[in-house]
Amino acid sequence: MESLLRPDVLLVFTYAPAGLGHLRVTDALHDGLPGGTHSVLLGAQDTRITYWHRLMSVNPALRGIMEWFQLEAQQEWFSELYIAALRATSGHLYHQMEHLIREQWHDKKVMVVLSTHFGLAHQIAAIRPRLEKNFNIKIVLVVQVTDATSMKIWFVSGADLLVVPSVKVKKDLERFARSSHTHTEIAVLPYPLGKTLGIQLTEEEYAQRFRQYSGDSDAMIHVVLPVSGAAVGLAYYEQFIAKLAESSGRFRMHLVISDTMHTRSFIASMKTRRAVTVVSGASDKEVVANYEKVYGEHVIALEIVKPSEQSFKALLSPLQRGGAILLFMAPIGKQEEDNLGFLTDHNLIPERALRLTNDPEKDVAFINQCIRDGIFSRMADKESFHSKDPELAGNGVTQFWEKVDMLVQKIR
Repeated sequence: MESLLRPDVLLVFTYAPAGLGHLRVTDALHDGLPGGTHSVLLGAQDTRITYWHRLMSVNPALRGIMEWFQLEAQQEWFSELYIAALRATSGHLYHQMEHLIREQWHDKKVMVVLSTHFGLAHQIAAIRPRLEKNFNIKIVLVVQVTDATSMKIWFVSGADLLVVPSVKVKKDLERFARSSHTHTEIAVLPYPLGKTLGIQLTEEEYAQRFRQYSGDSDAMIHVVLPVSGAAVGLAYYEQFIAKLAESSGRFRMHLVISDTMHTRSFIASMKTRRAVTVVSGASDKEVVANYEKVYGEHVIALEIVKPSEQSFKALLSPLQRGGAILLFMAPIGKQEEDNLGFLTDHNLIPERALRLTNDPEKDVAFINQCIRDGIFSRMADKESFHSKDPELAGNGVTQFWEKVDMLVQKIR
């Protein structure tokens, strides 16, 4: 990847405070960079992104409106309006980029901007010509689509490269590309997953994971519950945690959560629970680090999670540190529905993940039945996970950088 090591190339990672997913993917890509590259992390400072993300996630009425706009009949014109609004409000981001260039540029000639959020990607595409003209630089815009979704909002006119997780998504976004009369390369690459999660377990660690799934064992069952950045589903989590602890003394739950005004009372309540360890962080970056730290310190058996970008952890095998069995809460919106569709199409549901009902009592009973009946044990059998499908490969980060390197090679 020699082009990325050139002294005149600067890599800029941008992320938005709209849930933890975009930051997780950004971190995975950053951690997979070859040594010696010049890179900076640029977090959007527009707090409206955070506000609207949380409001749409927790308010049933607004969530219903959001889901209505995501239907195919409405999606076309709504996306156009939304994109126009994003581009029209890109002034703040321009000033951030301007400040970054003045600080970091020096002998640089090429800026590769990597975006994992469609909002920032559209805004960068809007300000790109102005930045290139005013500072006599070349900007390459690369967008990593973080869901297996075909929503038009993810097609960024003006991007050099869109990286998507499936052929289906590529075909749909190519339709939008043709209608926009712009040339944007769309590449299908395996989803980028964090380096820590992909570490191979030792034989003893794998045996420890396998014992957790056995109904005949008394091994502690480690369960991770990552709460979304928008603090969605707190009422469900509270009941689920209580009922799971009542059902068996084997369960040890690790709650990974942001410490905010919306979660503070919930955190205080959870800290009084005997079977719960609360791992909280004040910033999104700290929460993402805490999540990987929990996986690094314990052999995790189960993860109770929303079907957001975390869905793609189903690509990991039971032999890898992040290869816990995923149990999905009810999806919210088209993107989460599409993620579940991707997993179902590739048989990862039910081979690596299962869906819950969102009734805490029924879900706890289901989990205990899966342990008694050996269902989890069969899902975690190390001999059962083999796939030659290129969409399910575990080296998505490496392939991503190889693709970006080829893009930069063309610029002299």
